[in-house]
Amino acid sequence: MRLAPPLLALLLLAGCDLLDRPPLERTYGAPYDFFVETAPGPNGEGSPAPFLSEDGVLHVTVRYTGGCAEHTFRLETELTDAVATVWLVHEDDGDTCEALLMNHLRIRLSNAVLARPRIVLAAPAGEGIVLRDLASGASP
Repeated sequence: MRLAPPLLALLLLAGCDLLDRPPLERTYGAPYDFFVETAPGPNGEGSPAPFLSEDGVLHVTVRYTGGCAEHTFRLETELTDAVATVWLVHEDDGDTCEALLMNHLRIRLSNAVLARPRIVLAAPAGEGIVLRDLASGASP
């Protein structure tokens, strides 16, 4: 019976809700921002705010400096029961050039992310962008 208290403590710890942890500290990599062109171009085209298409693809235009090396963006996620927070990490491969570049990214979100009623795109600066909020019945 001496094993009962340690075993009971282990079982109680196993039942703790791990989602009560503080959020991860987000890192965004090299500087970038989201580019949104509100005025349409000569052919009616524009760069809309980041959005989530019906097929689960995140569409976002990023703006950054560079031009001398390849730049990549990778998607990171943080999940709770009700919210999926996603953000981009910019890897610039040490690029020190200063040309202003833009890239439209299309990233398929995982089923785990899409299963959450609320999906938020965290921004490197400023507030995040709500991509979907089924709880409120709204999807921007």
